[in-house]
Amino acid sequence: MDAIRIFFSVIIRAQTYRNGLYLLLTFPLGLAYGCFLLVGWFLGYGFVSAAWSSLAQAPDPLSVIKILAILVGGILVWILVITTCGIPAWLEKRLAKWLLGADFLPSRYLMAEKRTIWARIWAYLSDPTTWKSAAFIALKLPLGIALFTVVVGLISAATGLLLAPLAYLIGYKSFIIGPWRIDTWGETFLATLIGIFALPLSLYLLNGIANVCRWFAVLMLGGSRKAVQSTNIS
Repeated sequence: MDAIRIFFSVIIRAQTYRNGLYLLLTFPLGLAYGCFLLVGWFLGYGFVSAAWSSLAQAPDPLSVIKILAILVGGILVWILVITTCGIPAWLEKRLAKWLLGADFLPSRYLMAEKRTIWARIWAYLSDPTTWKSAAFIALKLPLGIALFTVVVGLISAATGLLLAPLAYLIGYKSFIIGPWRIDTWGETFLATLIGIFALPLSLYLLNGIANVCRWFAVLMLGGSRKAVQSTNIS
């Protein structure tokens, strides 16, 4: 009885639903991040590409200066995109901490002493966490699509199995759940029996995926122990 109680306890654990919320949020957040990165990348690429192709055809030094200004502007757009990735990265760290219980080491940039604005910029751009965070934000969209599909698919299938008799009673005499076509009254009760166990198993699987997401967030968004130790020594 204890084993059965422990098995089904996943349904009433608060952490299960925090994990589910985090996984569901990956898609809308990833979509927002993806639009932001794509707009910034193509805007900078447009400036750089146009300036580079026009540079060899510049008729006079003044035109060269104007073209170089456009080229630098495109590069600055790219730098601005990388720099502002810190905002969604900060949000992702808060979500991973609140919903998944992740614990992050401080980045080298936050621990280092920064006296001038240029020193701050260099410390930020030279910090590996900056570039890992940008990669994390870029991967959020494909990961969000995959995770949203898995979450919705698992929960929909398990819920459909549980409610198969109700669907049969209200008039759905034949319906498909996954590869299984259910078209008899007896099959609906068998589906419910399977669903009773499929739902906790689905939640365990989603909790496992959430644990992997927590590990990945800590790896990509947090500082390293080596950086912390080297900063403390210095």
